[in-house]
Amino acid sequence: GDEGARAAAERWLGWLEANHSGDESGLAWGYHFPVETRFFRYERGAPNTIATSFVAHAFFEAGELLGESRWTEAARSAAGFLATRMLAEGASGPYFRYLPDEGELVHNANLLACAVLARARVEEPTRAALGASLRAQRPDGSWPYSEGRKGGWVDNFHTAYVLESLVHCEELDGNVATALARGLAYWRRELFMPDGTPKYAPDRVFPIDAHCYATAVDTWLAVGDVEQAERTDQDQRDSQSPAPGHRFDPGHQQLASGNQCRQDDEDDAPAKEADESPPQQVHGRARALECDRQDQQAGKQEEANPGELALLRLRDLQLRQAQCLDSKALPRG
Repeated sequence: GDEGARAAAERWLGWLEANHSGDESGLAWGYHFPVETRFFRYERGAPNTIATSFVAHAFFEAGELLGESRWTEAARSAAGFLATRMLAEGASGPYFRYLPDEGELVHNANLLACAVLARARVEEPTRAALGASLRAQRPDGSWPYSEGRKGGWVDNFHTAYVLESLVHCEELDGNVATALARGLAYWRRELFMPDGTPKYAPDRVFPIDAHCYATAVDTWLAVGDVEQAERTDQDQRDSQSPAPGHRFDPGHQQLASGNQCRQDDEDDAPAKEADESPPQQVHGRARALECDRQDQQAGKQEEANPGELALLRLRDLQLRQAQCLDSKALPRG
C-alpha cells in the first residue's frame, strides 16, 4: 500500500488514542466544541456515544487494514466504555444512551453503540439493546429520531446511521435482516430524489448537505451496493452543491461551514410542516425561486413572531462567527 498514507493514518490514530475523554472504563471521545440541542447541553470534550462509536469503528478498521492489534485493542476499550457508562434501562428494556446520565433513547446512538459492541464480539447486553430499536421501527420502515416527545422526526443521515449499524448486528438477531431490508427500502424511496440527490428529510430537499452525501456513500458500501456508492460520490463531485463540510440553504443564501457550527446534528431536525422542494429546484436558477418563496414565508413569520425570528437570526450570526477548531491542537500532515 501507500506508505505515506499509512504513516498519516497512524499519526492521526495515535492522536485520537492520546486525546480521548474516557475514564477507567475505557476510551471515549466528544466534540471539540460545546453543544446545546433540544434534548441535551454538554461541554466541549464531553464523551458521547456518537463520537465514541465513530472513532471505535475507525480503530476496528485500522486494526484490519494495517494489521496492528494496538488499534483493535483501542476499539475494544471504547466498547468497554459504551457498555459501562452508556448502558441504561428503559421501559422497552436496556439501551445505550447518547450521554452518561441522560435518559433519552436516541435510536441512531443506541444502534451505533450496538454495532461497536457487535464488532467487539460482546453479545450481551448488545442483543437486548438492539431489540429496543428494532421494536421502534415504524410500519413504513422508518425509525423516529428518538422515543421522546420531540423526537418523532426522520431525516436522511440519521436513518443512514441506523442502517449501517444494523449491518454489523445481523448475526445477533434473526430479525435484523428483515428490519434492514424494510429500512433500506424506505431510505431509498423517501430520502432520495429521482436523480439520486439525497434529500434532507422525507418532505424536504433543502439544505443540500454534504453530510447526507458522505453518509449515503458509507451506507451504500455497508449494504454492498458499490455502484450506488460510486454514483452518489460522483454526483457530489459533479453537482453545484457546496464543498464537503458545508450546507446550502436557499432560505439563508449562505454557506454554513461544518467547522463553525456549535450545534449538534439533531438540532437541524426537519420542521414539522416543511415544504418539499421539487427536483428541478435543486440546481440552477430555480434556487432563486426557492429563495424568494422562503423569504416571503420568513416575512410572514416575522409579522407573527418578530422576537423569535430575531433570536434565530442572531443565532445564525453567532454560528457563522464561531471558531471551533483549534488547528494548533491537531497533528500536522
